[in-house]
Amino acid sequence: MRCKHILFISILAVLLVLAGCAKAECKKDVDCQKTHYTGACVDKKCDWTPIPNECGNGQCEASANENKCTCGADCGECTGTAGKYLTQQCNNDNECVEDIVATAQKPITQTRELTTGGSKISVTSTFNQPFNIKKDQLELEFGLNVLPTAMSDLTITRLELTGMQDKRTIPLADKTVDKHLYSEGSKFKERLILDFPGTEQDGELTSLNLKVYLDYVQTTGTTVTPKSTTLSHAYQSLKFTYARPAKSPGCPTSCDDANPGTQDLCDETTNYFCENKQIPGACGNGVCDGTENKCTCAQDCGPCSGTIGTYLTRSCISGTCVAQLRTGVTAQPQSQFDDRDMSVFHLQNTYKFTRPFNTKTDKLTLEFTLYEKQDTVSSVKIKDIRVLDGTQEVAYVNAGKELTSAGQKEVVDVPVPAQSTAEVERSLNLRVWYEYVQNSETKQGDYSKGLGKVTLLSPDV
Repeated sequence: MRCKHILFISILAVLLVLAGCAKAECKKDVDCQKTHYTGACVDKKCDWTPIPNECGNGQCEASANENKCTCGADCGECTGTAGKYLTQQCNNDNECVEDIVATAQKPITQTRELTTGGSKISVTSTFNQPFNIKKDQLELEFGLNVLPTAMSDLTITRLELTGMQDKRTIPLADKTVDKHLYSEGSKFKERLILDFPGTEQDGELTSLNLKVYLDYVQTTGTTVTPKSTTLSHAYQSLKFTYARPAKSPGCPTSCDDANPGTQDLCDETTNYFCENKQIPGACGNGVCDGTENKCTCAQDCGPCSGTIGTYLTRSCISGTCVAQLRTGVTAQPQSQFDDRDMSVFHLQNTYKFTRPFNTKTDKLTLEFTLYEKQDTVSSVKIKDIRVLDGTQEVAYVNAGKELTSAGQKEVVDVPVPAQSTAEVERSLNLRVWYEYVQNSETKQGDYSKGLGKVTLLSPDV
């Protein structure tokens, strides 16, 4: 028993000696030094307190705008994968987002020529593969390679893109465009955002097809007809792969389309897609608006050039695009004799005009001569004159010319108003209303005379 007591005392003594020999962690606060922390010496041990809003303090603090991109030491690194193509990475705004690694994307460019009515329109498509649904856009450039003389004012009004998935046709994009291809060599660009239902992180589409809705004007002879058609561009043998992150990875570095007529935007209002918004009245915005015309902004309104029909051409005069006679065009004088025996009186008339007929400078000159009349007839009056094309009135005058004696001649000039089309061919028919007085009784009548086909010109100068 005594031995046990002695052993206990011995062990206790050893422990007291060891405790007295243990080295203290600190003696005072200054002994506690650690980056991103403040230290206090408590019972000879350092007590650490994180310094607020410092990266490396072990706390991911929203107040310091810390996240996986700004402070991986506190918030964890921005790494990891999702599906086949998406990885965690930092965007331009230092946000950790899902995106496709740039080196893993390959830009694809395809060009195809679409034809209709003799016109040839090239379509160049550029897109990434794989395609990020929340970031990438299908870029299209349309160019007019060939424009036949019978077609004009080509306008692409709408674009529609579809694809196939699991044997189903699904809509991918539908956009109103309303942009023009006025002449050979003219071109414009458009972007399509692909938007279709689904939650899968990645997938594949086949049989992509772009429908191009086209309006144009067809001219056949003097007949001008607005027309519409739909062109189809099939992306043959293309397997279109895509990825769908949970949210947009953010705006690209630049959205500049090198067009002074557009405002380049990308923010939350555009869902972080690039948008090139038209600046009203700015040349290059794709719309002929404000004070623009073919001479001040051919880019939007089309060029002031080319012929109109057979006799006219376009050119700029004082900043305005006008139609004027082509150099070397000469009018051929025409004269038609019209013998009118009305039984109780006899007219011999001559109708003079030119082919082509310039509504700016020319007039239809009608000479009415009273060749003879019965004694019972005291006077003949040419009252109203109409020039008709079928049932359409082309010109009208109230003549009011009276013939009272044989050999008397009266001349009536009939001006023709400018037509809605600068050059148009009409089948003209002259119709004359007259009255005469016989035995103090006034009688009336009318007659018609065909003048044949006449090209009416309505130049601006």
